[in-house]
Amino acid sequence: MVTTADIPPGGEGKIDVTLNTKGRVGKLEKLIEVFSNDPEKPRLTLKIGGTVERFLDFDPPRLSLGNFLKGTTRTETVKLVAKDPAKVKLGEITVSDPNAVKAELVKGAGPLPDLKVTLMAGDRERSFSARVTLQTGLEKMPTIDLLIFGAVTGDLVLDKKYAYFPNYDEKNPPTFEIRVSSLGGKPFKVTKVEDPQGFVTGKADQKDKDVVVLLTLTKEAKPPQGKILIRTDRKDQEVLEVSYTARTGVIHPQPIGGPQNPNMPRVIEPISPDMKTNRPLLHPMPLKPGIQRPPIRVQPGPPPPSAVPSSK
Repeated sequence: MVTTADIPPGGEGKIDVTLNTKGRVGKLEKLIEVFSNDPEKPRLTLKIGGTVERFLDFDPPRLSLGNFLKGTTRTETVKLVAKDPAKVKLGEITVSDPNAVKAELVKGAGPLPDLKVTLMAGDRERSFSARVTLQTGLEKMPTIDLLIFGAVTGDLVLDKKYAYFPNYDEKNPPTFEIRVSSLGGKPFKVTKVEDPQGFVTGKADQKDKDVVVLLTLTKEAKPPQGKILIRTDRKDQEVLEVSYTARTGVIHPQPIGGPQNPNMPRVIEPISPDMKTNRPLLHPMPLKPGIQRPPIRVQPGPPPPSAVPSSK
């Protein structure tokens, strides 16, 4: 923030800069650009930085659960780290969703206790997010938050839920790979892969306990988006859906030197014997006019001394 926009010659101004260090640890550096109508220095770059120390924080600072199998319970333990543990007076713990998260302090290996978090996935597939807030007793940081996020899913999961295809190429149809796996390591089969619109085909191959599905764009997709249905032998997950998009337009292979490719040389055709005999000979690489050299002409000079007759 600038205290005043107009600064007289020889005057001074003040710029207040606030740097948010939340979630940052270690060396931190930011650049600030200041623009003015000064003809000599219309642009100034200010640098602000330093080392961010944690008064108190969770380690790790957030929990990423990834795929979380529905109907299951999961327990995670998070450490507490502090610059001066003696000043920390831990207090009340609150959670954003008591039906999905429980948290308590347990004895840790260091001077501060650990935070034990119990997570209940529930029976509905959804995005999972929660927050645990802990009172610290510190004046500058009265509370700290632990963010938790993931996805509650069935046993069969996809490594990618979206497929993207570039322009359809008749010579090299674009492909995309999807991996299907079981969170519980249970056997399964992919029975069919289909695109209701008929633009994409799929081939399933068993790889260890997983199944790799190779998708191929077989024609230009109009409309350029749709859904691919991966059918399995599981009664509770008969169909897994993958959304896809494709760029419009088709790349057609063109013959060399064809009308759509005029800058490429045409195909070399065999020369008939008559043309070989009658065609004029051309210089393979004529010199440019600017570097043409005049022919060298030898001027007659005086005869050598031995050839001059003596006058006696």
